[in-house]
Amino acid sequence: MDFDILDVINEATKEADAFEGHPAADFTIEEKLLYLNGLALVMNADGHIDDTEKEYIRILIKSMNLDESTLDDMVTFAKAPDKDTIQAFFRTFRRRPISQLFLFDALMMTRRDGKVEDKEKAVVDKIADQLEILKGTQQDIFDLFCHIKNRNWQESALYFSCHLLNPDHFKHLLAYHEVEFDALMTETAETRSNRLLDIMKSKLVDSLEWGTFACEGTSQKASLITKEPITLLKAIASSISCSVVMPWLQRMLDRGELRVTKETVYLVQEPEEKVLFEFSNSFFKYEQEANAFYLGSLDYAQKSIGSGEILHAFLRHTNLNYLIEQNDLNNLLILTDSIDVAVSNAGHLPTCDGVQVSAITSGHYFANQGHPNAINEIKGDQVEIRYCNHCSGGHGTQSGICDDKDRRFTKITLSEMLTEHGFYLVK
Repeated sequence: MDFDILDVINEATKEADAFEGHPAADFTIEEKLLYLNGLALVMNADGHIDDTEKEYIRILIKSMNLDESTLDDMVTFAKAPDKDTIQAFFRTFRRRPISQLFLFDALMMTRRDGKVEDKEKAVVDKIADQLEILKGTQQDIFDLFCHIKNRNWQESALYFSCHLLNPDHFKHLLAYHEVEFDALMTETAETRSNRLLDIMKSKLVDSLEWGTFACEGTSQKASLITKEPITLLKAIASSISCSVVMPWLQRMLDRGELRVTKETVYLVQEPEEKVLFEFSNSFFKYEQEANAFYLGSLDYAQKSIGSGEILHAFLRHTNLNYLIEQNDLNNLLILTDSIDVAVSNAGHLPTCDGVQVSAITSGHYFANQGHPNAINEIKGDQVEIRYCNHCSGGHGTQSGICDDKDRRFTKITLSEMLTEHGFYLVK
């Protein structure tokens, strides 16, 4: 017998030779080599190249259908990286959506030898920043890495949403572990939608300004009140940041559902195209060579996208358009983490930090007639508003309607109040 059975078993059961369907397999030769050069920087970040790290490079080389001799070139580069190649790597992958996958592979590389050195973490963080991967996206990729490493498929699926990571970049990992992607997406659809709502709610609650609530004789069990009236559309627009929308924009672009010109982004749809947004009125930029969106500044990541067509399109594509179409007060209360709408108690108005809240809502006959936000009652789809006919500017710090004999009442639909005028909310 001229072979060793143990060697045969070890060879047959060792780690898979390649990832089937790794997106880098579709790169040009130059892109493949630069991608590996970037990982080689991580491989030697701590000054030591472990065999397990070289093995991961070898797996990726096979995944890209490159000659295995490429591994020797990468080890040589890792030991003596040159500035020109490093600069070429960043030029090639900066702002490109595929940089998400590079960061994932870099995290895999740092864990190959069972420990993460400070220098390795510093190198990975620096590369991610230079690739202009948003901080929130970096955290999402790390979370996904942890879930996949621990084979927590339900949680990992939450990151394969249009507002987080592009699933096309990570499907090969699920296939490697024999997890069926479409079935997992169907199984977790509701959970993923709820996660987006949680993200929206967190941002909106953080953006609201609250003051001390009081209203003489009120039965409302609240201590805080919003400093401004909140409409449903304003609330939802404030809850969606640029960092949430950009992955969705990129996926739409990759699928051919957007068309980009020098100044404008169009939504390709039947029967005709529709303007989604103008670059001059947004925080987004576009790099033609990479066919990729990016932010004009990383500081814009948490900026809200506003209430234009881009908001409505995003809500439609995430099946959350019901939030604005239903005009449901409960949706507003849930999103803002509020318990109720501030209402008056007989002749007493609610106050914020000791000052009555009485927004003058222009455009209606009662707008300049006192207290249009002195809500007397909400019943069904009707809001009953109490005002005194002669007070056009409110009462300053007074909390009561000045002349109870002059009180007037009018009604407005709940939908109209939610969309045009807004409510002061309490919690």
